[in-house]
Amino acid sequence: MKKRKLIILVITIILLLTIYKLNDMGRYTIKNKDNLIECVINDESELSSIVELICSYNDKNINVINKTGENDYKKFNNTILNKIFYKYKLNAIGNRYDTGTIWFYLERHKKMTSYWGFYYTKEDKPKGYFNNTDLVADGDGYKENNEITQYYTEKILPNWYYFEIYWIHALNL
Repeated sequence: MKKRKLIILVITIILLLTIYKLNDMGRYTIKNKDNLIECVINDESELSSIVELICSYNDKNINVINKTGENDYKKFNNTILNKIFYKYKLNAIGNRYDTGTIWFYLERHKKMTSYWGFYYTKEDKPKGYFNNTDLVADGDGYKENNEITQYYTEKILPNWYYFEIYWIHALNL
């Protein structure tokens, strides 16, 4: 009798894990900068259509489309927007009209970062996160240091950039 219960338990666990994995199919497992850059390159046309969609909302004064809340991405009823939020496990997309940038924030945190993701800029020039300091060349990208953050950005494609932000107080520096 105990053996039978154990077999039923094992089969149930295997079924639940299979259902979970099937539900998670089609999502990216983005663990580092290189993974993210590869995904953005593969999805450039879909991401560009999201940029067009968001720019079309300029007159509606929508600064953020997020995973939950007032501007939940599902309420926009857009197939590509839904797909990109799901695929990238996005937390939010932020539209900064003043700088001409659209920021895509990943939900899963990268080790030692406060925020990371990628952004589109119509000027095809790297942007600082706060735009109040000059960017300095650093390896393949640029960095911005100020009293609040350490910021790094790197070009992926024309108009598309990777970014990561470290809040200095979180690093105990």
